[in-house]
Amino acid sequence: MREIMVKIVAAMLLVSTSIVPPWDMPEDATCEAQEALYAEAEEAVEEEETVIQEPEMEYLGTFEMTAYEWTGNPCANGRYPEVGYTVACNSLPLGTTVYIEGVGYRVVEDRGADWHASNWMDLYLGDVASCYEWGIRSVEVYIVK
Repeated sequence: MREIMVKIVAAMLLVSTSIVPPWDMPEDATCEAQEALYAEAEEAVEEEETVIQEPEMEYLGTFEMTAYEWTGNPCANGRYPEVGYTVACNSLPLGTTVYIEGVGYRVVEDRGADWHASNWMDLYLGDVASCYEWGIRSVEVYIVK
């Protein structure tokens, strides 16, 4: 993959600069020009590479997780729930971003039933069939800082 990127950047540099294309160069100059072009492209690719850092997280513990469906009502924060985004939790502040192993990143936007313990979360799945399929699971939860 890296070699392809280098060749693409080299071609872009060739087009965007005043370098004489290899087919117009003397035969002995072609290798040097291509090597210089590839070296320049390699530097450009290295400059563009970025390191993606994982967010800092704090382990909260094992939570029991159920799922809930569309009720037609907004969440406790006033927004409507979104599949792949919303969880309900009584023990965390609204707006808290959490990472749930096996699920991914979610945001606490809603509150659960009054009887839910402090280590309980509801995952918004949107439809009854998905909720039954989910059931009740124990999951590891982290707060994303």
